[in-house]
Order: sequence, then C-alpha cells, then structure tokens
Amino acid sequence: PLGTQGSCIAVEHSNYCSPSNTSMFNSDTTNLCTEGYPSLRRLSAKHRETFAFKTISERLPKILTQVIDTIHKKSGDVEKEHGKEGTDDVKAIIHHLSELRYELQTDKPLTPFVWGNDLVLWQDAFKEYQVKRSKEPSWFQCSWLLVECYLYRRIAEVLKTR
Repeated sequence: PLGTQGSCIAVEHSNYCSPSNTSMFNSDTTNLCTEGYPSLRRLSAKHRETFAFKTISERLPKILTQVIDTIHKKSGDVEKEHGKEGTDDVKAIIHHLSELRYELQTDKPLTPFVWGNDLVLWQDAFKEYQVKRSKEPSWFQCSWLLVECYLYRRIAEVLKTR
C-alpha cells in the first residue's frame, strides 16, 4: 500500500511492494526499500538516516557558515567604501545569520517573513502546517524542501532588510 511503513519504490516501473516484500531486487525492477520509513510522505529531517536529516543537520549549517565567512572577509572592503555605517551593517548581517544558524541547528520554529512579495504564500504554508499538525513548523519537522527554500529566503531577507 502507498505511504505505509516499509514500502519499496520501484525505480524502473511504477510498482510498489508491500511491507512484507522488502527484497532489494525484484525479477524485473530495482527497488529502493526504506524499511521503517514512510516512502511517499514529504521527507523531513526527523528521520536520522535520511538525506533530509543530513541536509538539514550538516549541509545547510555549512552553507550558512560559508555565507557568514564570505561576508566577514568582505567587511574590510565594505568599511573602505561605506565607512562605519557599512561596518555596522555587516556586523548586523553576520549577527542575524548566526542567529539563523542557531535556530536551524536547534530545531526552532520557522519565523514568519517581514519582507517580500511572497509573504502570503509563506504565511499560508505555515498556517496549513499548524492546522494539520497542531504545532508550529520547525527546521527538522517540516519537509526538507520547504526548509531549504525557507533558508535561502531568510538569507535574502536578512541581506535586503539590514
């Protein structure tokens, strides 16, 4: 059945196997089995053995660190061109991006955006999550794709509003 524990997804065909059929290979298709994990639900970082967990717990913090490091390395150029005001802006940006990394690594709730023409779309996504799950969306509980898009959107907001 679709979306059950222990399902297998056929790579070459649109076949699905039941929880009792967890062999890695069928006679005519190659199956990816995910014993103990929901196969057709949105992938989130709440399952430690998944791509989503590795993405949220390792890759995204590294990306944020690289962004922070790059901004820090350019801070001298900003100071030369914009003076103390530019330096203050760089410090504020680094501070907000460091806070963002902390929120990510500690599975804090996703905070609403304050800037951009897509605010309603994000608000609707957050409301839908809250209605379905009776809790706020957070980094390790939401779909990894939503979280990854959210991260880049937050970076853009920090750079635009600081």
